[in-house]
Amino acid sequence: MVRKQQKNEIFTTYDLHGYKLEDAIDFIENLIGTIRLAGNEEIIKVITGRGIIRTRLKKYLEAIGVDHRFEHGNDGVIIILVD
Repeated sequence: MVRKQQKNEIFTTYDLHGYKLEDAIDFIENLIGTIRLAGNEEIIKVITGRGIIRTRLKKYLEAIGVDHRFEHGNDGVIIILVD
């Protein structure tokens, strides 16, 4: 499971509003691949809203085994741990 945000921790935030579904999933897939290829571990914050992108992105992350959770108090934001 994704660890809790530390007090001074900074996330890189990506806003997927305005993306088509396939483009949004492709963007996140490429982002995760880039982070992994660089050998980095990052926590990213993805603003999806509460529509279909949120639902499909959650299913995608579960399918590839990437730790994630919804932001506390805002289920239109997914926090993802890429390692």
